Amino acid sequence: MPAKKTAVAPLPQHWLDAVIPILERGDPSAIFWTGRAQREMSAAGIQFNWDAYELCLQVLRTPGMLGEQIHGTIDERDDTLCETWAFLCPHPLRLKIPLYVKIALHGSRIHLVMISMHTDHSGKLLEAIRAFLKKKP
Repeated sequence: MPAKKTAVAPLPQHWLDAVIPILERGDPSAIFWTGRAQREMSAAGIQFNWDAYELCLQVLRTPGMLGEQIHGTIDERDDTLCETWAFLCPHPLRLKIPLYVKIALHGSRIHLVMISMHTDHSGKLLEAIRAFLKKKP
């Protein structure tokens, strides 16, 4: 069953408080990359994991950053439900199309799964963010 997306919302503070320190440390034992995300990162022009973490950190440290929660993400290595959020990052090759990044926070231990890091060709999340911002008073 595919993961279910929610409406756009600010990234929750509890999720940021857990994810940011893991990315800052860049500890390979605490961050698992799916094969797909690793290939997407390379295709986006990012050569090293550390550069990907820095790109994500620039965005995640921005107050009020918006994203969408992805429900039903299971860590396939141990069948654990993860709290997963997708958000947009500026493209490292300075393309106008942003990168779509999806990070899963493992529930039972401090551990991340980097699921996606690809050019957001569909534009659906960017569209949803723009619609969300138009509705704000």
